[in-house]
Amino acid sequence: MRRLDSITGPVRIILLLGLLAGLFPSGAAWAGQSKTLPIPGPKPPAVENPKAPLVPPPKAPRETGPAKGKAGVPEAGPPLALPGGEFPPPELLDRIARDQAGVDFKRLSKTYPSFKTVVLVAFDQGLEFDRLLRLRGLEVYPVNGAEVDYLGRTYGLFHTRAGNLPRLKRTAGVRAAIPLSRFRMQGLYRVHFKIVEPGFSGRLAFSVTAPRESFGKKLLRTKSYIHPQKPYRIWEDGAGNRWLETVLEEAGEGDQLKLDFSFLYQVEVGELLDHAILATPARVSPEIDPLDPAAAFLGPGEKITPQAEEVAALAGEILGEERVPRRVWARIFKFIKDNIPYDHKKRAEFFGGRKVYKSMAQMYDPPEVILAKRVGACPETCLLEASLFRAVGIPARTAGRWAHFFTEIYIPGRGWVSTSVTPTGIPLIRDADAEHLPFVSWDREVAVRTSRWTGEVRIKVRGLP
Repeated sequence: MRRLDSITGPVRIILLLGLLAGLFPSGAAWAGQSKTLPIPGPKPPAVENPKAPLVPPPKAPRETGPAKGKAGVPEAGPPLALPGGEFPPPELLDRIARDQAGVDFKRLSKTYPSFKTVVLVAFDQGLEFDRLLRLRGLEVYPVNGAEVDYLGRTYGLFHTRAGNLPRLKRTAGVRAAIPLSRFRMQGLYRVHFKIVEPGFSGRLAFSVTAPRESFGKKLLRTKSYIHPQKPYRIWEDGAGNRWLETVLEEAGEGDQLKLDFSFLYQVEVGELLDHAILATPARVSPEIDPLDPAAAFLGPGEKITPQAEEVAALAGEILGEERVPRRVWARIFKFIKDNIPYDHKKRAEFFGGRKVYKSMAQMYDPPEVILAKRVGACPETCLLEASLFRAVGIPARTAGRWAHFFTEIYIPGRGWVSTSVTPTGIPLIRDADAEHLPFVSWDREVAVRTSRWTGEVRIKVRGLP
């Protein structure tokens, strides 16, 4: 055999490649005889202590709650098409349409066109992406999952504004569009915190609102999860807020508290609409009896300030002598829309898990501040709304669901009505008295970041497989 160092040029290169090929016959051999190389990708999500036992809440004064049911994460939502991609038979659609009677959606499309409406839509063929794009152009969006989950389906649940219903029903390829008057809503609400106070060490107690009942939403079942596992209690206050309270006895910088809640609601759209301010008659609200408990919601609070000079002047300027509640609300809404640009940065930081407060009350600026800054998000605008209502003698309180805060007002003879109703919202809190009530609090001025605030819902309709 010739010595390798005596060979030069291309021949030497070929011989070297041949030797290497003999040592490592394939890429699979280099990988340890594996026939398939792993493809880089994201790791599967970690499961938070799946075997840890749930901590039952101890009994507490005035503690109430929904009927107990099967514990655990809610089941997957109903399929959006019949098995095998079959088309929904007419008798099934007729039965569902009869079951969903009770709300005059034809009238609603004219009197409350912005109302978010959940619709069962049946098609003449399986959905292709171009048809989903056309639906998006009509402002019709999937309500259970993403658009890709609807491909090939012959029917599904969507949401749109009530004013879009007539146009949706006339859309080519739509066999039926049935707006829902009642349904069940299951889901998961998650709120997580991280202590970011430099050098902090000590005891820290948290009070957090859990999903609660509200107008048109009966809480059938709920379950609480806490990580790290800690003793906790859940109790209900006089306003119907459900509070989860727990204590981190030896907390420190970097520690986290994760609270997750599964839930199941029965939603009645007719009852929800009965409590919408836009559904109230256009007449002056009767004068409230000073002995009525709602009269407590006329006076000032720390952050609801009808007596403030700026608020009183603004009330006179934009409301004048108007006292019809729905018209008062229309003027307030227009002023805020025209003069208080939405604070998208604040929203992005909070929902992105980057906002830090030493007290959640810091998230809510009083009316005097927002009127000076001329920028704000719903935590501030709801305080301004309530202050303006109170300034003209209409009892008002703030309320909140996941992702939005708004105002409720009291009309003698009718009760409390809301400036913002939506059938798929997760109700969390409303004020118990004249003072504004944040949905979260901790008992020391310590820097805490809300690292997660998310909500997920799925709609279930009786009669759908």
